[in-house]
Amino acid sequence: MKEEYTDEQMYALIARYLADEASVEEVRILESWVQSSDENAKTLADARMLWAESIPSHFEPVTDIPEIDIDAAWNKVQHKIQPTSNTRVLQLRRWVSIAATLIVMFSIGYLVYDMTSTKPDQLAITTTESQTVALTDGSSIELNADSEIRYPEEFKGKKRVVELKGEAFFEIARDTTRPFVVRTGEIEIRVLGTSFNVDANAQEDSIEVQVETGLVEVGSGDDKVQLRPGETAVFYTKLGKLIKRDIKAITTQFWRNRRLNFKRAKLYEVVKALNEAYDTTILISDDQLLNRKINVKFENQEIGEILDIIANTINLKVRQDSSNNFIIEDGEN
Repeated sequence: MKEEYTDEQMYALIARYLADEASVEEVRILESWVQSSDENAKTLADARMLWAESIPSHFEPVTDIPEIDIDAAWNKVQHKIQPTSNTRVLQLRRWVSIAATLIVMFSIGYLVYDMTSTKPDQLAITTTESQTVALTDGSSIELNADSEIRYPEEFKGKKRVVELKGEAFFEIARDTTRPFVVRTGEIEIRVLGTSFNVDANAQEDSIEVQVETGLVEVGSGDDKVQLRPGETAVFYTKLGKLIKRDIKAITTQFWRNRRLNFKRAKLYEVVKALNEAYDTTILISDDQLLNRKINVKFENQEIGEILDIIANTINLKVRQDSSNNFIIEDGEN
C-alpha cells in the first residue's frame, strides 16, 4: 500500500467494500492488506461471515426492506472469531454494522430511484485493459484501463445520464429529445450526438474533455463552455476553474488508437507528451531547444523511430545514457 492505514480506517474500508461502495483503488488497497498477513485475511473472512449472517438477502424486493439485527448476528458468529484484541472485535463489529445500515439506506433510495430517478445502476470496471460498453440507445463507450462507468440498463426520463471515473471515449447516438450527460467529478458534459474523450483520472489535478466530432457543452456550476472538434476543455479541480483551449499536441486518445498529432507544437510539449504516452524518460539537454516547433504525425510507431524522425526534421541528435534515458541535443554541435 502507498500509505499506512490505521485499524479504524481499514475497518471503515472493509465496511465500504462489503456494502459495494469501495472504489477501484480502495479494493486494491484492501487486497494488498489481506495478502500482507494471515491475520488480516482472517479479519476480512470474519467480516464476510458476519455480513452474510446479518443480512438475509441483498436482493430482496425493495418494498419489503429487511430489518437487520446486527446484535443477533454478531452473537451468532462471535464464537468463531478469535482476533488478537477485544478492541479489534468491537471496531470490526461497529464498521460492519455501519455497512449493514448502508444496505437499508440503499434499499430505500432504490425504491425512490425506481419511481423518479435516472441514476445509473449498471457498472463496468476495467483494470489493465480497455473495454467497450454498448448502451441500449445505440451509443458506445470505450473505457480505458483503471476506469469505471455507471449507466442504466435502459434510459428513462428526459436525459441519458452516465457517471465516469477515469478515462473513456464516447460515441453518442443522436437524440434531440434526450441529451446525453456524462457526470465526472465536479463537471457535467452534455451532448445530443457526438464523439469525445474524457480524462478524469483521480491522480491528476484536472479533468480534460476533447471533442472529435459534433458540439459538446461542459459545465461546472455556473461556468459553461461549448466545444467544437479539435477543442479541449480543462477543469482544474484544486482551483475549481474551467477553461477552453485549442489543443496542439493531440495525445489524449493515444490509449485507444496509438496516434499522435503535433501541430506547431514546441519541443518541450512534444517531449512531455511522449514521456506520458510511452512511459519513458526523454530529456532536453539545452534550454535553447525547448521552443523549437514541429508539425508531425505518428501512428503505432516505436519511441526510437519517433525520436529519429523528430531529430531529422528539426536538426537534433538523440542518444541514450547509461540509464537508458533518451537525451535530445542540438544537431549542430
